[in-house]
Amino acid sequence: MTDLDQLRPRTIEGVKRLAKQLKRRDGIQYADALDLAAQQAGCADFATARIELA
Repeated sequence: MTDLDQLRPRTIEGVKRLAKQLKRRDGIQYADALDLAAQQAGCADFATARIELA
């Protein structure tokens, strides 16, 4: 586990920042990185995170 894997964003902006870092680190699509970051924030996916963290 790296530091990125232990982060738990609390805002939608934090989810987006983490997604950018995950995209660069893992070489995945930004949309997939958004879903992963949202899951680390405790949400099912990015669409849910936009509602719950707004």
